Amino acid sequence: MIFRSLALLLFLNALIAFTACNDDKKASQPVTIAIEAILGDQEFQSGVCVDGIGREGQSLNVSDLRFYVSNVEAKSVNGDWAPLALSTRSWQGNGVTLIDLADTETESATVGLNNYIEGTLPEGNYDQLRFTLGVPFELNHSDFNVAEAPLNVGGMAWSWLGGRKFLRLDATPCGDSAEDTDLTGVPLHIGSTECQGDIPDIQGCDKPNRSEITVDWTPGDNLTFDLDALFENTDVYDNTAETPSLCMADPSVDPDCAPIFTALGIPFDDQSPAQRVFSSTDREIHAHATGDANEGDHGEDDHEHHDHH
Repeated sequence: MIFRSLALLLFLNALIAFTACNDDKKASQPVTIAIEAILGDQEFQSGVCVDGIGREGQSLNVSDLRFYVSNVEAKSVNGDWAPLALSTRSWQGNGVTLIDLADTETESATVGLNNYIEGTLPEGNYDQLRFTLGVPFELNHSDFNVAEAPLNVGGMAWSWLGGRKFLRLDATPCGDSAEDTDLTGVPLHIGSTECQGDIPDIQGCDKPNRSEITVDWTPGDNLTFDLDALFENTDVYDNTAETPSLCMADPSVDPDCAPIFTALGIPFDDQSPAQRVFSSTDREIHAHATGDANEGDHGEDDHEHHDHH
């Protein structure tokens, strides 16, 4: 009798464990969030001259647009935040995704595209999404030569700090308005500054320059990155004397960065602005990736989604 009771107890424990395991497997939902950039009130395309950009309505040809996204979480309707467990692929790993929206052929560019974040959330109803525009400190200052994808991209290395460019945008003046400037390039590179320590042993950064983005969102929604909002209060051809063109990540030494930091919601000079560049949309955006996060050859789509709303 004792043997039977023990056997029954063991069986019931195994059944409970099996049921719990199956419940865990069922208690998640796949999530794909596609991101589309807008420039000049139309879908962004690299290598195309677009008019009416910035405060003075000038023309830009954007050749590179990449940024890192990390710490993605969704808020359930009961107020709890749940992390998005990222799937592992060449464009995302260690909780970080590299978004690459420009099809460029420059030496520093990744030869490929990735416009989506992919992972799983616990089953439930959600009404907000938040994420960091940037790479977490504990990962940021690693050697890109030996780092795992997507942190192994040389074109996103912020070499003199041993970190990463969180956002990289490269553009050139174009069209008739380009005749009014001597600028040959309009770069926007944002990463951490005023870091202490010796590369690669960085102890901290006085200006981390990460933006915490929060938007209203429900599963199935996608994201829009509004370049018009980014440049809304910027004269993209103007450049403060003795500073880098446009912005290299420090408003305290380059005042041209201030309106861009404000638009992105990056804290600076005791200000904590509310970002206005990212927003959610229930519009269908084709989620796709080609190639991988390394500099290399084009590849076939490694994933396709067609979201229907």
